[in-house]
Amino acid sequence: MRLFRLTPAAALQQLGFGWSAAAGLFAAVGVCLLLLAVIPVYAALRGVALTSHPGWSWLLPSLFAQAGLAEEALFRGYLFRPLRKGRGLWHAAALATLPFALLHLMLFATMPWPVALAAVLLSVILSFLLALLFEIWAPALLHFTVQGVIKVLEVPADTALPLVWIKGKIPERC
Repeated sequence: MRLFRLTPAAALQQLGFGWSAAAGLFAAVGVCLLLLAVIPVYAALRGVALTSHPGWSWLLPSLFAQAGLAEEALFRGYLFRPLRKGRGLWHAAALATLPFALLHLMLFATMPWPVALAAVLLSVILSFLLALLFEIWAPALLHFTVQGVIKVLEVPADTALPLVWIKGKIPERC
């Protein structure tokens, strides 16, 4: 079966769902581990007890699918890859960053403005990093870690961890 002149396997390959370069995957895992280390260090320094969101393990697959795979396939595979043809890395990454940052502006509607501003700035910075790691699996893992971890923690309201981590937490109705 062909999909837009490509077989499904070739279409997935074009979006970056092939084998990731080991160096990119190791870099993403290293950055994820450093990010994860922020949480216990912050909690210890502030004397804050952190617990996980009820049912957190059920959230992980959907968070990985949305924050990892779907966003990375859209912004890196579908948008960045074609922009990269005939352009330098930084020029293509800058062009691909614009819609990525615009999408994150809606965070101002759901978060306190300092957290939303920090999240938008992080999305711009991460967009360049994720463009460097382009194969989908490495940026998907990093994107999932940045967005997902804070959503499975129950963070006390009087702590600045969301600002430190840059993302908010799951609304009570989710």
